[in-house]
Amino acid sequence: MKKNKMPNIFQRAVNFIKSLWKHISTGMKLVSRRVYVKRLSICDSCEKQDKSRGVCTMCGCYLLKKANWKASDCPLGKW
Repeated sequence: MKKNKMPNIFQRAVNFIKSLWKHISTGMKLVSRRVYVKRLSICDSCEKQDKSRGVCTMCGCYLLKKANWKASDCPLGKW
């Protein structure tokens, strides 16, 4: 299986700061447990997930956090 290339450290930091800012500026709301589980299920079947690290290789974010933030979205538009 081909390993997906991660964004560089600078781009990962930028992506994380954007996601964090959006999360904070919208009131730090979380999704329901049902939505969280559904999002993680979608990520689990995605070829862009690095399962060994639990990271999306498109944005570099940790999925256990990002999937729980209501204001977050998948960089591929899957959720």
